[in-house]
Amino acid sequence: MSREFLIHQALHGYRSGHQLLASSVDLSISERELMDAMSDGAGINDENCPQGYLTGYALPENGKYVLARTWYADDMDRPGCVWTHSLIFEIEDISCMRFASEILRLFSRPQKGQFDGYAVPVRLREMPTEMDLDKLQYVLYTIYASNRPRYVETADNGYEESVLFAISHMPQKLLWQFNFCSDSLVNRYIDGKIFSYQLVKRELLYRVYSEEEGRLFSQKSDTPASPAWAREYGRLLLQGEVDKIDMFCNVLNRYLLTFQSFNQLLRLYFITDKISGQYSLLDYYEILGKLAEEMTESLQECVWRVLLDSGYFDSLFLDYFLELVDIAKKYKIRIKKADKQKIVSKILNKQVKKVPEFLERYIHGVLRKQDKDIPEMLIKQAEPKHLQQITNMEHDIVVVAVKMNNELIFSKSIFKMSKDYQCDVINELNSSLSLDEWEKILTFILSVSEEDISEAVSDKLGDRLVPLLLALFQKELPRRNKSSYIWDKYLLENQEILVQNLSKFSQEDVRKRLLLQIDTYNEKVREAIAVEEWMELFQMCNAENEEEKKRIAIKMLPLILNHNQKISMEMASYVFGVLHQALAESQITYEQWSEFQDQLPEVDVCFTWDKCLRLRKAFEKRGYDIELLFKEYEDRL
Repeated sequence: MSREFLIHQALHGYRSGHQLLASSVDLSISERELMDAMSDGAGINDENCPQGYLTGYALPENGKYVLARTWYADDMDRPGCVWTHSLIFEIEDISCMRFASEILRLFSRPQKGQFDGYAVPVRLREMPTEMDLDKLQYVLYTIYASNRPRYVETADNGYEESVLFAISHMPQKLLWQFNFCSDSLVNRYIDGKIFSYQLVKRELLYRVYSEEEGRLFSQKSDTPASPAWAREYGRLLLQGEVDKIDMFCNVLNRYLLTFQSFNQLLRLYFITDKISGQYSLLDYYEILGKLAEEMTESLQECVWRVLLDSGYFDSLFLDYFLELVDIAKKYKIRIKKADKQKIVSKILNKQVKKVPEFLERYIHGVLRKQDKDIPEMLIKQAEPKHLQQITNMEHDIVVVAVKMNNELIFSKSIFKMSKDYQCDVINELNSSLSLDEWEKILTFILSVSEEDISEAVSDKLGDRLVPLLLALFQKELPRRNKSSYIWDKYLLENQEILVQNLSKFSQEDVRKRLLLQIDTYNEKVREAIAVEEWMELFQMCNAENEEEKKRIAIKMLPLILNHNQKISMEMASYVFGVLHQALAESQITYEQWSEFQDQLPEVDVCFTWDKCLRLRKAFEKRGYDIELLFKEYEDRL
């Protein structure tokens, strides 16, 4: 369904002087004064402009734009009178000017003093206008080619529709500055300034054109010639495919201050649209420099801030994002503290590449002093998940990064590297970290590292390591802890303390592994806990094979043979039965035999070979009935 636009109107003419005769809208005093001046005759007579001329100008006070047709009033007795019919558009309706033919048909001269029709709004329905592409392209070129007043030589009156169509797509910032006349007969002024755009017939140029104050556009052929950017822009306008251009200009809106800057943005858009990742940011800025060399405003800084503040250019330049720092240096763009934070945030939130190269420059002192804040902020704000991206796991960068931000130690990527690499990084951790923080670090290391990096941790923690390990192993550890054994040597340094805490260890495999390394043949170790506690420890120790049964029995033997308190028949029979059977079948190695033979009594020389006899004698000496031990063990089997 076609849209309908409501357009206010006004009529000016002679009534005891040139004045407003009718209007469908209330106007402020300043608006009336401007319309009175703009609607008065400007060099027109009964011969030089029979169709009248079109004038356009803004009423910015209340967001309006005026299109006015002025005719010579040859029906009036007084010479020099004119009729001017003005259409007053709300700024939000300016896009309807693309229906140029319909708008131009709305203009009408008053008939026989009938003015009432101008006191009510008119309605405009959407009706596309067929446009002369060459003329539209030429109008676009001449509007946006200069900021000086433009004088455009024409051979005919057929440019009005093209001007209206161009206005319908003009950025609002520029629309407030744009005033025009479709057929200037004298040099037109508004508020003391020359009109920004005047179409002038060739034969009248000498009367209108001011070389000192404006720029002349002369046609050298019947078909107006336009540069490539204007041809492409005109083509896209007619096809209704300017959304991307509008978005581009909106993103760079802070630079869009003049007509020529819009020209530059259009050219930059067409260049940008064809880049497809083939340029770095530094290359792109060389192009910007050529486009903006005539401007006092900094297109370079504007694009720099857009690159920083929005994601518009990310698909093209994210890989080169950190070149912004070098660009700021080259073009003397001041990087504020807030800018630095934006740079850091973008690096951490997007997959910005070449960050390691940037940090490499930092750790080698290549960056300017004022730019060092950026890598330092980046490292301090980075999370473990960012470490791979920002360092590419380059050793020297990671060492510096972890030194500055200990939280980065929680990156799994660190513990996929070599042992020496991991140790170097751990060495940079702050020794004064709290035990709670170290506990988190060790828990993480247990879950990810498969290298023996315990020495590096021990160097950092010193005497705090063993208490920390004891506390740590009593908690629920990560299931994937293939390297937990590397801490055994530190726990076993003080076996009395270890055995006092061992029953509290959360994981059975860790508890069993340590228990089987404890020297139960050492009297101080045996006495560190009550024999009942020892038995509970061994009862929790499930043997997975015959070899483990032997090792458990060997560890339990001195507890049975050396304590005053007699151990239960169940536990005693287990130790006796396992060792007796292994000895009888010659399944005890020399090393194992050496560990416990001193616990067994000597026998007659002729029975020295009989290790089983020595074992039986030992249990008899402790008051056990050997037959009952055999029976109890066999019943368990």
